[in-house]
Amino acid sequence: MNNFTALPKYQIQDDNAQDLYLRVLSFTNIFIRQSKLISLNIEQLKTMTPNAKELAQIMDSIADYLQVLAKDETSYENQQMALNVAQCSLIMSRISNAIRDDDQIKVTELMRELESQTNVPVPV
Repeated sequence: MNNFTALPKYQIQDDNAQDLYLRVLSFTNIFIRQSKLISLNIEQLKTMTPNAKELAQIMDSIADYLQVLAKDETSYENQQMALNVAQCSLIMSRISNAIRDDDQIKVTELMRELESQTNVPVPV
């Protein structure tokens, strides 16, 4: 059950959405950089903390919250941020599955996809 839908409207602000969005982009880029430092080695990716599965779960929760903001606001930017975080979450989940399956080719392909997903303009 999504607990975020019970938040009072006065707590939901565009600044909160943008801050969360920027944090997702930041920790996603850190994950990408760290993964590249270890040459996308699957055995080392399995030992990363937080790992891809945990990051996907965090992103999914943030995407849920941003989707609530996007519904309550007519802001196109909130809708775009919610969509982008949901997409990042999906890609990160697929990376987690590829790591679990020891699929180096898929990890490399998905990492490129994730990198392009985070290389987007930030709403102001």
